[in-house]
Amino acid sequence: MSFFLLGKFLKHLQRRLVAIKSSLILLFKRLKHKKRQYFKADNNHGASFAFFFVW
Repeated sequence: MSFFLLGKFLKHLQRRLVAIKSSLILLFKRLKHKKRQYFKADNNHGASFAFFFVW
């Protein structure tokens, strides 16, 4: 593999990683928000915990 191709591949990989990272952060924020809403609605920690894991 030439150096040019390797560089192109690495750049592509980096872009993919950034996209994955940002989507994971979004997902995590959404989950945290959902969890907080659920905790407000119901103070039963066991049920909330189970709900969070199922989600």
